Amino acid sequence: MKEMFAKRFKELYPKHRLLAIQLNGFSHKVFMDEGNKESEITSQAYSGYAPEIKTDTFNTLESIALFKNIGNIEYSKGSAEEIIWLLPDER
Repeated sequence: MKEMFAKRFKELYPKHRLLAIQLNGFSHKVFMDEGNKESEITSQAYSGYAPEIKTDTFNTLESIALFKNIGNIEYSKGSAEEIIWLLPDER
C-alpha cells in the first residue's frame, strides 16, 4: 500500500514531498511539504462520508484521486493507520 500511495502522490502533487498518510474511520489525510524543512507542512483530507463538502483542503480533486478505492469503514473502531515517510526531525 505504501508504494501505491507514493506513486499516486508523485503524480498528483508533483511539487510536494510526501510526509505521512493517516487512514481513519471518517476521513483520510495526506501531509506534505515543498521539499525542505523550512517549508510549511500542509495537509489535505478526503472523506467518502461527506462527498458534498469541498474546500481547498477537504475533498479536493487530488485527495479524492489519492484515496480512490480506500474506504473509511475499515479504519474505524481502533483500526486507524498511519504511514510515515519522514518523521518531523528528519525533515
